[in-house]
Parts: sequence; structure tokens; C-alpha cells
Amino acid sequence: MRILPQALKNIFKKPFTHRYPYKPMILTPGARGDFTWTREKCIFCQICERVCPAEAIKINKEKKIYEMDNGKCVFCGTCEENCPTKAIHFKEQLAPVDTKRKVRKFQ
Repeated sequence: MRILPQALKNIFKKPFTHRYPYKPMILTPGARGDFTWTREKCIFCQICERVCPAEAIKINKEKKIYEMDNGKCVFCGTCEENCPTKAIHFKEQLAPVDTKRKVRKFQ
């Protein structure tokens, strides 16, 4: 029964969560958000695919296709740090909200 007083107290407090995407989020400097890849800079060395801990990146070297699975990505930034040509970059803005999991293919 100790939970009842706490529940009643929380009814009259402001919500702790943020109403994103209805209210814009204010990100801290250095936050990793939406993912970008620059084809002109990429040499398809597959280093980003090898260092990704979540296995969110798949590269087809022959067809020159770069795939990024936003559902698997943990936004650790390891791919960005290890890219020799700096073709991968995380923006300081959130990715668009989507209700379906999808793999982003870049060609």
C-alpha cells in the first residue's frame, strides 16, 4: 500500500517524459541523431561494417550499395570514428519518426 501515496502525488506533477515529435527536442551538443552517408567520399573499404557492434551496416562492394538499418543502430558513433574518408556523419538532429522498421539503402 506504499505505492498509493506516491501515485497520488504523481498525478499532480508535470510529466517526466518529452512529447516528441509533437514538441521539438533540444539536443545537447555532441548528440548523435540522423545518419548521413556521402557516396563521393566512400571507398567501400567495409571498415564501418566490421566495427559496428550492432551489425546495422551492410555493404555490397560489387554493386556499390550501402545499407543502414536504423532499427539496429545504437548510435554509438564507432562507424563515424573509424571511417578513413569521413563519409559517415551523425547530425545533431533527430531522425524522422517512423512507425515501420526499415533499412535505408544508399547507392
